[in-house]
Amino acid sequence: MKVILTFRDFLKYLNYKKRLTYINDEIDPELEIACITDIESREHKDNASSLYFNNVKGYKHSVVTNLFGSIQSLRELFDDRIKLFSKILNPYSLKLSDKLNILNRALKLKKRIIEFNQNTYTELKSIYDIPVLKLWPKDASRFITLPLVITEGSDISNMGIYRMQVLDDRATAMHWQILKGGRSDSYDKKELNVTAVIGSDPYAILTGAFPLPDSIDELLFYSFIKGDNRLLRYKSYPLFPIEPEIVIFGKVYTDNLVYEGPFGDHTGYYDRKELYPVFSIDHIFAKRDFIYAASVVGHYYNEDSNIASYIADASLPVIRLLNESIKDLYMPPEGVFTGVAIVSIEKRLPGDAMRAAFSILGFGQLSLTKIVIVVDSDIDIRDEKAVIWAIATRVNPSRDVKVIDETITDSLDPLKLSTGIGSKLIIDATKKGKAEGYMDDFPEVISYDDEIYKRMIKIWRSLNS
Repeated sequence: MKVILTFRDFLKYLNYKKRLTYINDEIDPELEIACITDIESREHKDNASSLYFNNVKGYKHSVVTNLFGSIQSLRELFDDRIKLFSKILNPYSLKLSDKLNILNRALKLKKRIIEFNQNTYTELKSIYDIPVLKLWPKDASRFITLPLVITEGSDISNMGIYRMQVLDDRATAMHWQILKGGRSDSYDKKELNVTAVIGSDPYAILTGAFPLPDSIDELLFYSFIKGDNRLLRYKSYPLFPIEPEIVIFGKVYTDNLVYEGPFGDHTGYYDRKELYPVFSIDHIFAKRDFIYAASVVGHYYNEDSNIASYIADASLPVIRLLNESIKDLYMPPEGVFTGVAIVSIEKRLPGDAMRAAFSILGFGQLSLTKIVIVVDSDIDIRDEKAVIWAIATRVNPSRDVKVIDETITDSLDPLKLSTGIGSKLIIDATKKGKAEGYMDDFPEVISYDDEIYKRMIKIWRSLNS
């Protein structure tokens, strides 16, 4: 597939694939745009359309939501690139000579820095010049929900998606959560230069959502999967992707905190008010005909669900390197990202189920997962009926259910303690036998042999034809 270099290219791709719906009715950025996006997402689940609002009340600029409403877009755009990255990490996937060639190409992919030409943009006086959305009735304010927030640590760049609550015309709150790179960059600094991009190419957006280890430079990773190493620089602010629709430069003063929220989040609940740093804006540059990009979160299903599902699939090759018994990983949309992970394993040794669970709970941002369910490889982890059957028939609650107290939890967890601490639940729904202390091997699953089944299904179908 041809590389999509810019946000406008991305919209052309969505339009070509018939995944972009244009709405010409006048729609209010307060609640109405979010409401119709939520309806589209819930009705069509992982095959929802992106929405292009041409007639935004009070503004001359358009708004686009639900960019990843179709999970098929994620697969088409990223599968080949993620597979290539996984092959580099997997010691058995390529010949050594091929691996060295790819690594050599990646190492040569240094950042090609280009000065930002502000003359091709207009400088906005206020953040209120942008049709920022209010998503839910009890949200504290309007929130920027799809910004690529870029910071620079001592030797690497971090690019993440952190919501920004509008405080006034030149300031927002910066929602840096636990285990997020931007927050880590701020630990040893009282003042931090920040670049926030709104409206970028899809490779940048997925990189911002991807839970990469802190040791990986996210702008280099982004350049690798995009195949384009051009980045822009403006003064002393962090580098950023080319041709943004809107770019905001400013500073975070880590000792200047403000209560952020409430905000209707992907958990389906309003987040509580909590203290987060203020992002003080120095400059806002926008294309003269800019298009504002937003993500609408709330109850499952939404594009967040698609991104979480895809990231789980894309992370699997790396997780398998850490634990070879793991065969598949599924994070159901109802599990709201970090609520539930279901893992299937090829059991080799007693205790493999717990080892697999701890592999998940020790892997980057997956460590925020609250509940891990481990099943055998004969269970389809995307079939909730099969998973429930495994729990009902393969779990001895006194031995196979473990609660781990006093652990780190997602800051969006509605049940977290005031200290930000929570707990984990591990359910071992795998078959056990003598090796794990039982009197007998686990009973065999009932089934017909293939020959009988094929003949009988043919006769049965003839009865219903």
